Amino acid sequence: PLCTVLLGVLKTGAAYLPVNPGYPDERVHLVLNDCNSKFLVTEQSIIDRRDGLLRQLPGVEVINADTVPGNGLSRSPVSAQRTGPGDAPEADDLMYVLYTSGSTGTPKGVAIDHRGAVNLLDWFGEHFEAGPGLRVAQLTDYYFDPSVEDIFGTLVHGGTLCRTAKDVLLH
Repeated sequence: PLCTVLLGVLKTGAAYLPVNPGYPDERVHLVLNDCNSKFLVTEQSIIDRRDGLLRQLPGVEVINADTVPGNGLSRSPVSAQRTGPGDAPEADDLMYVLYTSGSTGTPKGVAIDHRGAVNLLDWFGEHFEAGPGLRVAQLTDYYFDPSVEDIFGTLVHGGTLCRTAKDVLLH
């Protein structure tokens, strides 16, 4: 599940860059090269569909989340970026990067540090009275900025994140 992957990446001390698997190969290539990605955590179905693209990403190690047993992300090569499991990120450490739609021609990365994310999550907790017992339907795809509120705003305040199938939302 995606939330587990995101939490695993953050646990290692790395930042995440969500990429829409529906993007054209050119855009995925541009984004991964532009941000100097070292690892790509994905699933087998995407590896099968995008094999040609993945071969064009020298220096990017592909980690198949479908084959990582149990809590294996903490033992993956990504974890080499951390000095220990108890290290907390600093406020200025990068948490995630999102790329713009590219309306000006070329997509640009927007880097969000932990300070900015924590401020957002504090706001979420205050305005939505977040806490244990709160149930939030995650309606936003992980590659859009509002997903940070849905996912982390709910989880850090002890709520339950409810993933809803796309076909259910359309009926």
